[in-house]
Amino acid sequence: MISTRKKHSAVALALKISLWPSTATLLIGWLALVGYNLDIERLYRPFEGGPATHPMTALVFISLGFACFTSKWGHLYYARSFTTLAIAVCILRLSDSYWGTAYFEYLTPFSQTLAHHEITGHNINMGANTAGTGLVLGIAMMLDSFRRYYLSQLLAFLSFVIILASFVGYAYHIENFYGNMSFLTALLAAGVGLSLCFKHANRGVVRILLLNNVAGKISRAQIFAAFIFCAFAAHIQFTMFNEKASSSLMLTINMFMFFFIFFLITVSSYFQEQADAKRRIMERHLMQLARTDSLTGLNNRFAFFESLGKFLKSQQHKTCPITVMIIDIDHFKCFNDQFDHDVGDKILVDIAKSIRKSLEPADLLCRYGGGEFAVAMYNVPIRDAVLRATAIRRNARLHSQTNLTEPMLPLTVSIGCAPLEASSPDTVKTMKNAYMALYRAKRAGRDCVAYCETLGKGAEEFYVYEDDNDLLDGMLSTNANRNYRSVS
Repeated sequence: MISTRKKHSAVALALKISLWPSTATLLIGWLALVGYNLDIERLYRPFEGGPATHPMTALVFISLGFACFTSKWGHLYYARSFTTLAIAVCILRLSDSYWGTAYFEYLTPFSQTLAHHEITGHNINMGANTAGTGLVLGIAMMLDSFRRYYLSQLLAFLSFVIILASFVGYAYHIENFYGNMSFLTALLAAGVGLSLCFKHANRGVVRILLLNNVAGKISRAQIFAAFIFCAFAAHIQFTMFNEKASSSLMLTINMFMFFFIFFLITVSSYFQEQADAKRRIMERHLMQLARTDSLTGLNNRFAFFESLGKFLKSQQHKTCPITVMIIDIDHFKCFNDQFDHDVGDKILVDIAKSIRKSLEPADLLCRYGGGEFAVAMYNVPIRDAVLRATAIRRNARLHSQTNLTEPMLPLTVSIGCAPLEASSPDTVKTMKNAYMALYRAKRAGRDCVAYCETLGKGAEEFYVYEDDNDLLDGMLSTNANRNYRSVS
């Protein structure tokens, strides 16, 4: 569990902070509207004489910010409603620019404040670049609400082309790069775009870029290198060219070069992750095959000792008694020799089912090899384990009588039990004691249960449980000790 959390720490962090950018968007948008209401120009025009955030721009991105919150909380109806409103406003603004109409102006609040700024020569407009960015982010938000995470995140990345161009324009004082998009508008759009990318960071393209696997590490390194190279080249070219037009052209080329490289890296990472996911599925399948007995579907010996070892490494085993038992089908070789291996396979499958039904869900069962099965019972003392082993023996006999229709030898099992000491767990010694108990059961005539008890200082005593009648009482009383015959 610890390694899994470390592996996905970047994804978990992105999910945790996914609403922070939207919160900033809502705060900046409300401050802009407060500025219009209280006539505080600095709240919607951060740089004197520069572009200002239009009231409808603030409302569009506030709507998208609310859509981020409601979508994250599972209220998809409200998220789609806010998104539809934002998309409609952006489409109306773009259609007015294309057709030369003025329907957008009828919806605009604070018309007197806007008219005053127009008289003073400081027009406030919602530019085409702002409307286009809002439209792209609105479509991305709508796709996100319909769980189209890859397309949603790719459109969010696309919106950053215009956003980054605005930031570069403000950094190098190139008006053509930001146009009517104010610095606050760029921040509003960036907040929505980041929330769109982060709110489902465990899915889509963002997950691939943030994972700590080979594809994620290579992608992040490539994107970082491309950004540093393009930014450095653009800065050098901007300082070398004296003509503003040439400088702007070189900045534009470098910026689009970076986004083109980013797109190629993202697409290649997606296909690499798809191939890597298929490889991981195949590895898990092969691991499952390596841990499972193909005939019975039980764990094999390797998986048995692996699970037992994990439990012994935990702190729980120090106060939890563990009993190990070996179950062996009596005369199993005779069944294979007298009949055929198909009958032997059917016996193994039936006995495995019978044993599984007699165990608790927490008990560990495996096919140990041949006609043998191994069981590890957690929090079961040795005497209680003998009772359960006797139940397994009797159920195996009854199960075989009802499921094996062919006339054959009586089908019985012998069981050896041994405790695993909590103070100094030694699986090798415990398995040896369980086998020695099994040999005592075989020597006592088969179809019985033998077990080992530790007497202290490394000494063990072996007993054979002989009478089934006391089993019906559901407990081993002191008087029942007569049913346990000590064997050497």
